[in-house]
Amino acid sequence: MSMSRHACAIVACLVFLGPASAGDNRSASVDPSAKPSESAALCSGERQTSPENWIKACTEIVRTGTTPSERAVAHYNRARAYRAGGQNERAIADYTQAIGLMADFSVAYQNRGVAYNAIGNLDRAIADYSQAIKLQPDLAVAYNNRGVALKNKRQFALALADFTKAIELDPQSPWAYNNRADAYFLSGDWSKAIADYSLALALNPELSYSLFARGAAKTHRGDSFSGRADMKAAAVLNPKVAEEQAKDGIIPLT
Repeated sequence: MSMSRHACAIVACLVFLGPASAGDNRSASVDPSAKPSESAALCSGERQTSPENWIKACTEIVRTGTTPSERAVAHYNRARAYRAGGQNERAIADYTQAIGLMADFSVAYQNRGVAYNAIGNLDRAIADYSQAIKLQPDLAVAYNNRGVALKNKRQFALALADFTKAIELDPQSPWAYNNRADAYFLSGDWSKAIADYSLALALNPELSYSLFARGAAKTHRGDSFSGRADMKAAAVLNPKVAEEQAKDGIIPLT
């Protein structure tokens, strides 16, 4: 999967540090006279704010935090804010600070892997996902994300194993099925690819990537009529889906 679609296929793990996602774009402002408790709420994502003010709030906690774990969480959340603003290098630096303060911070490793992946450093991403899995063996998102990185390195057998584990841990994830299907597609196993794309679509019928790719796989298997129908329906959901999929080698037989 190309870097342009990692935001869809590779996800940050925000398990316990507040509801805000790494991609939030929020509009509330920070009161310059905010008390530390208010800064903490903003940093954790409990209160809405823009990425810029999110960073400011977390910086205050980094500066004033009284325990290593408090500062580690502030670095982690500031990294999320940097990611929300597309500043992956700064996010990596903050995730690294968080890990230095709390060595067993599994989701910091996982999310640093996402940031490394975003800048195209697949080897560092894989290493971080692997460390996250070592620390938290039931972290489904880390298996999924490592699988995507391995697939992009064309290590399909290892990628398939990771996607299968991700599905075992989180069977309601349409992206894990979609990503495993991509690995089957690129391996030339059209029937298994079609089956997994269908499972992804059962969980999310509007997943245009799965719908287009299922159609492309059908053309390779000899069912051009049904395949074209899938690809046409996918284009209605996302007019750029054929172009985006072609970047990843998901191309119909013409």
